[in-house]
Amino acid sequence: MKNETNGNRSKGGEEIRALIVDDEAATRAIIRRFGEWERLGIRAVAEAEDGEGALRKIADEEAGIRLVITDMNMPGLDGVGLMKTLNERYPKIKVIVVSGYDDFAYLKQAIRYRANDYLLKPVDPEELNRTLEKCRTDLLEMDALEQEAFAPDDETRQLLRGLEPLLVAYYGELRAPELRRALEDLAAERSAREDAAASNRRIARELHELLRELRAAHGQEEPIAADSFSGDAGVPELEGLADLYAESLDELIRRRKFRDRLDLNEVRAYVAEHFADPLSLDSLARCFFVSKEYLSRAFRQEFGQTLTDYVQQVRMDKARQWILDGVPIRRASEMCGYEDLGYFYRVFKKQYGIAPGELTRGSI
Repeated sequence: MKNETNGNRSKGGEEIRALIVDDEAATRAIIRRFGEWERLGIRAVAEAEDGEGALRKIADEEAGIRLVITDMNMPGLDGVGLMKTLNERYPKIKVIVVSGYDDFAYLKQAIRYRANDYLLKPVDPEELNRTLEKCRTDLLEMDALEQEAFAPDDETRQLLRGLEPLLVAYYGELRAPELRRALEDLAAERSAREDAAASNRRIARELHELLRELRAAHGQEEPIAADSFSGDAGVPELEGLADLYAESLDELIRRRKFRDRLDLNEVRAYVAEHFADPLSLDSLARCFFVSKEYLSRAFRQEFGQTLTDYVQQVRMDKARQWILDGVPIRRASEMCGYEDLGYFYRVFKKQYGIAPGELTRGSI
């Protein structure tokens, strides 16, 4: 699908135009009231009750929307669907999520589709305005970079969309050789192009930010030093990324490999955070440097159920709660890692004795 851009763009001191998306009018009013719009140089020019309405507003070139503040759980096209579409069609639009769900799966979707921040309801005015200010800064920096011909072109955005999921998978599965090879191949291919210097800097910035997110997701709290691969004016260099990723992954591998005993609570915590990923006994055993036989036996002895059953239980518990909270069944299925809706129905009914569509509060 081709990328679309809005015609009106803020340059220098021009205002940023924002869209507020929430099915509750009261929440939209609160965001309008709490935002320090004039001070920040932002104007809330439009509102929508759901994702479809938001996309219609954004498609209007005259509106010039560059910032979207959205809820997650809405009828019709929800927040996840809206972010996915924005990521595909309008990748330059900044997104702030305001949600009543303090849930890692929702947060993970927000990270996946490059939301700038994830705020919880009730909205804290100071936190909202800090986030609005950061988005404005990011947008103005983007404008400045575009004027200097440093903005990502369509080819660069397409490259990142294909590469980032691979890097996330390699890192999570501790596949160090594949991770290094992917980044070295990228650097070699891009460095051979004399016309790619500006876009290479942008790619390096994006992949450096992705590494920060990966470290946070895997409990590596220590910051990474950009100085080890920075060029002029602190701009990351593409050639240094393979070493930086490799060092970070090696740190994670050492932490898991060289310890006195397997922490089964860490395994459960890993499943709780990554339940939407393709998890298997083999992949989990590789991640924690033990045999699958040992992991299976130890987990069952400790918790009285198989690891495979535990993964399914976590997914079904999440799906059940989301459906009760009004999340569409198909969306709940996807967020739990089930692409086949029919299979999700069968697993759900086996787990709870009723189909997802029959679920009501107090029924199970």
